[in-house]
Amino acid sequence: MTPSFDLVPQSAALDDVVAEAQRLVRAARASSSIAAYESDFRLFADWASQHGLQALPATGSTVALYAAALSALHFAPATIKRRLASIATIHLLNGYTHRPASCRHTPLGEIMRGIRRTQGVTPQQAKDPLLTEDLRRILAACPDSLLGLRDRALLGISFSGAFRRSETISLLTTDLDFLEAGVLIRINRSKTDPFAAGRLVGIPRAEDEAICPVRGD
Repeated sequence: MTPSFDLVPQSAALDDVVAEAQRLVRAARASSSIAAYESDFRLFADWASQHGLQALPATGSTVALYAAALSALHFAPATIKRRLASIATIHLLNGYTHRPASCRHTPLGEIMRGIRRTQGVTPQQAKDPLLTEDLRRILAACPDSLLGLRDRALLGISFSGAFRRSETISLLTTDLDFLEAGVLIRINRSKTDPFAAGRLVGIPRAEDEAICPVRGD
């Protein structure tokens, strides 16, 4: 969905500027995030169409009824909140300044409070953590080859640095600085660092050589 600037008086001379503005608006968010917003919004648009309502721009009443409909279908409060955030973002990306998905001093806010009171807020079930003994078994299963050596290094670094998968697979040899005490790793970009400020993470040598991520053999 391409950002719209129809609300701005536009001349032919502004075409390039509008195109650049659209590019920058989309660049402000990760492409995967925009795809998720658009997917959520399509569900809202389909629901609105089924009921003869307008999805873009939507009214606050339409969004409030949509939240109530999701609650009636037993969607979790967290899912409903995410759908509302997607509706708000798509309106913003399309140049609409009003906020139909706002919960502040609106019927939607009361509906969301009612949903939380009646359904409660179920915490997300955390994944079991990878423990040292788990890592030991995984490293031992890696083949005695160049690929196995690579896999052991990546697994050991990821475990010791608590890196996300995307952070590990983006590493280059130029991001590593080997020191006597271990290795200093530069993470250039991550999910929590969308503007690529970067950070340095120190990985010390482990006393247990079987799981040491810094060893070269």
